[in-house]
Amino acid sequence: MPRPSPIKQLYERLKQSSEIPIIESADIASKGLYRTDDGIKEIYIKQSLNHREKLKVLLHEYSHHIHLTHHYNKESRAQCEVIANGSAFFICREFGLKLYKEVDLSKFSDDADVVQRVGATIETVAKHIINGVN
Repeated sequence: MPRPSPIKQLYERLKQSSEIPIIESADIASKGLYRTDDGIKEIYIKQSLNHREKLKVLLHEYSHHIHLTHHYNKESRAQCEVIANGSAFFICREFGLKLYKEVDLSKFSDDADVVQRVGATIETVAKHIINGVN
């Protein structure tokens, strides 16, 4: 029997190590969703996506969860999206997966302090997830 791809392996490891439920569903309009209603936290992933897309969506949504639960510093919505995307990129790079183009945080803001803070948060969130998977 062939071994699962590294993408599928990481996806399954993330699901197993997750702090919150990860639900594959055909009933969501977007590719993924981090839901925090009434104290319930869940991640939904579009069931019809291929494993490559499922992993990208899961890394992004799970990064939101880790960031907002453990490391939130009153970033704007735009900054939260950069943190989720940057964390997903960092994690893929750590596991040797080329699912994203390079992330250039210097294009995010002219304010070097904002770039440094967001970069540090990306690294912290990504390391939290990597440590949970390993």
